[in-house]
Amino acid sequence: MLEKPNYMNVPAAIRELEKIEMIRQADGVYRLDHAVTTTQKTILKAFGIDANYIKRKSKEISDWLNPKIHKVKI
Repeated sequence: MLEKPNYMNVPAAIRELEKIEMIRQADGVYRLDHAVTTTQKTILKAFGIDANYIKRKSKEISDWLNPKIHKVKI
């Protein structure tokens, strides 16, 4: 990151990104447990990823895990 080259070390960044998690709601749908924080957005930006990408991917994962939507092809 050009603005803050010593912003965060790698282990701290990994710990921060590990906080992004999905939980299964009562309706059986998986959703992000919390909104993506500003710190997480900053770390993701360093890799060219934004919060909308995380939301889209979490929706894809939720759809894939939902047995009502996802049909396994044999």
